[in-house]
Amino acid sequence: MNCAKIVLLCSGTSVRSSSRRSGNSPSEGIQVRRDIWIFLIVIGILFFSWPIMSIFKDSLTTYLFIIWIIFIALIFVISLFSKREDGNS
Repeated sequence: MNCAKIVLLCSGTSVRSSSRRSGNSPSEGIQVRRDIWIFLIVIGILFFSWPIMSIFKDSLTTYLFIIWIIFIALIFVISLFSKREDGNS
């Protein structure tokens, strides 16, 4: 296994792409998935940052619990769609 495949696997993307469906090159499919994961990380940082959490200081525990569940659900859904694009069941 070469370094490029190891980096792709560690970043949550796959070596296979959705080029069979959409006609895109493999690198475009990987770039789209990488962009989705980066977007999810930025959203997570935003929702768990101090300015946003200070808005909910009275019900911080409830806010953290709800956002954490939503964040886990988003990760689950994105990973399912990523597997479907790769052709896995």
